[in-house]
Amino acid sequence: LEPEVARHIKFVTKYSTSSDNTFNFPNSSLMGLYKAADLFVYPTIIEGLANVTLEAMAAGLPVITSDVPGCSDIVTNNKNGILIDVGNIRKFAAETNELLQNKEKRKKVYFLKLPVLQYRPNLKL
Repeated sequence: LEPEVARHIKFVTKYSTSSDNTFNFPNSSLMGLYKAADLFVYPTIIEGLANVTLEAMAAGLPVITSDVPGCSDIVTNNKNGILIDVGNIRKFAAETNELLQNKEKRKKVYFLKLPVLQYRPNLKL
């Protein structure tokens, strides 16, 4: 096998969640932690593609995050989350408090619920 394929097979085998090598992303224990939360707040200065934000959205959490590339690529302000300028700690605190106090607004902020991804390799290991 090519080294890249062998590396992926090793990863799936190590982290699969069942005997049929189903790989749930995020895994069920991590998803349980997301689902126990009321909202997801992710103040960041710089980001690539924020997997944690995608995971939080997959769990159905309202998202408050920084208006930076990566985050703003997947969150549209006041549509499927709230974007806040980098460094505006007061705004982060105010929006967090508002969503924690206002259940109806919290429901409105999460417009998008992404499906949980499953990886099922065709290779028998």
